[in-house]
Amino acid sequence: MTVHTLAGPLKAGMISLAALTLLIFSSASLMAHGVVWEESQKRAYGVEFAYDDGSVMSFVDVKVYGPDDEKNFAQAGRTNEAGYFAFIPVTDGKYLVVADDGRSE
Repeated sequence: MTVHTLAGPLKAGMISLAALTLLIFSSASLMAHGVVWEESQKRAYGVEFAYDDGSVMSFVDVKVYGPDDEKNFAQAGRTNEAGYFAFIPVTDGKYLVVADDGRSE
């Protein structure tokens, strides 16, 4: 009587999977670079955007123009669901923050 078990093929498959995983992670680490982060102590400024009827401007495009250049934006992003947008100024001065919902009015 011959008994077939999965131990042989399963063991070989696990070794192949381990080798493939090692190959993927070792090649990914050769192409990747590290990321360093640090908690900022700088003050962030928050802006809440709403329409004149009180409804919030959710997920609209926002551009921040710096104090020395009102033609080229310094930062861009989107408001969140509640219409909020925050940014950290790079230099002192007055910033222009513009929300655009894509409608021309």
